[in-house]
Amino acid sequence: MKIRVVGIPSNIGALNKGPELGPAYFRKAGLVERLKDEKDVIDLGDIEIDNDHFRHDYGAVRNWPAPLIMWEKVANTESVFIPNQMTIAIGGGCSTLTGLFRNFFNVYGENARLLTIDHHIDIRRPSPGQCMGATAYTLYFLTQDNQWVSPIKGFSNRHITAMGFSPDTLDQSYAYEDIKTYPAEILIENPEKIAMEYLESLSPESKVLIHLDLDVIGSQDFKSVYMPDPDGVGLETIKRLFAGICQDARIAGIVITEFSPTEAAEKEVDALIDLLNDVLSQ
Repeated sequence: MKIRVVGIPSNIGALNKGPELGPAYFRKAGLVERLKDEKDVIDLGDIEIDNDHFRHDYGAVRNWPAPLIMWEKVANTESVFIPNQMTIAIGGGCSTLTGLFRNFFNVYGENARLLTIDHHIDIRRPSPGQCMGATAYTLYFLTQDNQWVSPIKGFSNRHITAMGFSPDTLDQSYAYEDIKTYPAEILIENPEKIAMEYLESLSPESKVLIHLDLDVIGSQDFKSVYMPDPDGVGLETIKRLFAGICQDARIAGIVITEFSPTEAAEKEVDALIDLLNDVLSQ
């Protein structure tokens, strides 16, 4: 298997710093070298992101237009995704997905599918009366008509599957209709079954980008997250889910977001790299 590795060191969708350190921590832990033990790995380096300009906390989208500038740069970076090769992208905040999935769609077109494994479904509708980071609107900007950025033509909620989220995080401000959903309590019961159901739902031509937002993992197992939550699923559940899904040739990319270092970071990153190595070696 050929694997491409790219970093997206962005905190533009966040109020505070931290997520931009993800690529550096994973590289320091030997991500590329450890993947190379059994696989052909191409290190694309990091996409250079300007995290310092346009920082503010007003309007519906925090730091605007910095998110748009970042999305356009990520979306237009060449050779991130190549047919018949796996890409592992390390964020960066969750909002990097808005640009990265556009890049993915540019390669795979209407066969592109998104599996997001996240404690939240980030498809909140922006409100003029509340300033929030672009992270909260990640999927909204991909699928819904809006004043900030054109959605992807040919891509909609029915092409998205969300797993691991807490239903308590959803209300009428979320445009999640038609998204196939597996909340945390269902995922925990039988991740192998969920993996099989998901793969069976795909067409033979489908190509999937998996988004792993690390806040889906409960803080008892993973503390190095921008917004840790004790009610997330266990790391073992994620391992079992990935083991059932990632062996399928239709999985074309994995993006990991929302890492933010704590004193436990070295051990936790090490565990994630072991997970990736295990599931990609099957």
